[in-house]
Amino acid sequence: MKREQYTGLLKAYLEKESRANMDYVLADCNAYFDVAEEQGFTDEEIIESLGSPKAVYEVYYREGKPGRKNGQRLLSYPGKAGVEPWPSAA
Repeated sequence: MKREQYTGLLKAYLEKESRANMDYVLADCNAYFDVAEEQGFTDEEIIESLGSPKAVYEVYYREGKPGRKNGQRLLSYPGKAGVEPWPSAA
């Protein structure tokens, strides 16, 4: 699966959400892809680390909708403070 397919499936899960919530989750997911791609990871490796689009959607509900946790992101970005960096691509 490629990034576009993944985000398309995630968007399908988010269709019943408000446009603002959908945009928030998709932007968070795309930012995760961006960071990992900059570090040399493939779409397949990134998707494996994220889990299924349904799993990301479920995290969205388990962790709370946007704005409920002081603006925290739903996904942890590799290499950020307090988060283990991605292993170097070999």
